[in-house]
Amino acid sequence: MPSAPSTLLVGLALIGGAVLTLMVNESLPGIGPDWLRLVGMYALTLVLLARGAGGYFMNSGAAAEFQRLNTSLYSPLCVALAALSGIVAVAASRR
Repeated sequence: MPSAPSTLLVGLALIGGAVLTLMVNESLPGIGPDWLRLVGMYALTLVLLARGAGGYFMNSGAAAEFQRLNTSLYSPLCVALAALSGIVAVAASRR
């Protein structure tokens, strides 16, 4: 299982991604130029998609509990979040 510090970093990164999404969606005041937030949204989409798709390859050598949760929960959640953040990024690009 992942260590507590790495879990904390992932949690903070997810909060940062949520804040970025809210700024791109103009629900929160934006910080920095619009183009940089948009690039960040596309980067967030790619990172989540890579984790979601690559998660199935992480199972070799991992603990059985992690393999089960990774296959049934973590990887599909990352793919779903990637799809949703991609929708936000494309919608923001069209404005």
